[in-house]
Amino acid sequence: MNLHEWVTQFRNEFKYPGSRRDQAETHKRIERIIALIEQPVPKNWQRYTNISQTGGTLGPRRGDKDQPECESAVEHRMFKRTSWRIKGGRNLKLLPLINEQYLGNEKLGQVRVDAVGYLDYNTSKVIAAIEIKDKSNHCWHAVVENVIQILLIQHLPKALTSSHSEWQHFRDGDFTQTVGVILAPDEFYTMQGQRSVRVEDAKQLIQAVWDRCRLKIYLLSFLQDETHDEDTLDLIFEPS
Repeated sequence: MNLHEWVTQFRNEFKYPGSRRDQAETHKRIERIIALIEQPVPKNWQRYTNISQTGGTLGPRRGDKDQPECESAVEHRMFKRTSWRIKGGRNLKLLPLINEQYLGNEKLGQVRVDAVGYLDYNTSKVIAAIEIKDKSNHCWHAVVENVIQILLIQHLPKALTSSHSEWQHFRDGDFTQTVGVILAPDEFYTMQGQRSVRVEDAKQLIQAVWDRCRLKIYLLSFLQDETHDEDTLDLIFEPS
């Protein structure tokens, strides 16, 4: 199986028909994703150089520095700080470091991670694959995408930290322990209707992925009131 075929299996689980919760169907979907995670990750897809499309420039992508929009605006806001305290995270901090990384060496099945940094647990740090969302799309989609990113980063060659300057940030990190982060405005998690159904099911998926595969994903948001705690993110969900 090549990278394209492997990634396509996960992406087939992005779609989420229906607006009502169907626990039986959610269980089936979770089981399918668990089975995909337990498959071997394909070989010969890793990049050793030229992994970034931005030359290491932090902040907005695609030339929209002056007027960032949508997900790029969220990314721009995140990179305004080098460290974010996480409310409710027991001294947890998010340290974003690099953005817009393309993980594969194949055009088909290419996987981009919006940003990579560290989650700082005060006594230790782990590499974090950061998936950024605005008000579009839905939480289930974001979590499945983040799972793909985590698995690929966990299998990146350690040589990358010496051959590529941006990844030197992670020279002392352990790729195999990479965790995931979904960062979005508060509205991404709180809108009613289909979106709220998918958030609750996404939380179930996150818990199952942690319980059975030991992949950890955090749901984070910016605080609604930007005038208070401007260096703080809200912890929406963490698997227990």
